[in-house]
Amino acid sequence: ALEGNRGWVDIRLREAVAVNAITLEHVHRDVAYDITSAPKSVKILGWNTTKSPSAGAKVLGSIRYRLLDGQGGSAMQTFELDGASGAVVDHV
Repeated sequence: ALEGNRGWVDIRLREAVAVNAITLEHVHRDVAYDITSAPKSVKILGWNTTKSPSAGAKVLGSIRYRLLDGQGGSAMQTFELDGASGAVVDHV
């Protein structure tokens, strides 16, 4: 679990791919201790063969995860990434 209102997750892919969409899932409200801990605004960055996102990171998109409390969201949501435009990355 991440603490506070900001966090960072680095996912290293097995090989470089063009990322067109991302799926984000949070524990369902029926079993969640606190549904407000779900991510809300998320910026997706991608980069290729570097360990530091500040060195050549490309913004693939920004998404808004909708909570399940009347906003119409489900626990699993998929988002198209408009900024990806063919970028090949091995980290997101």
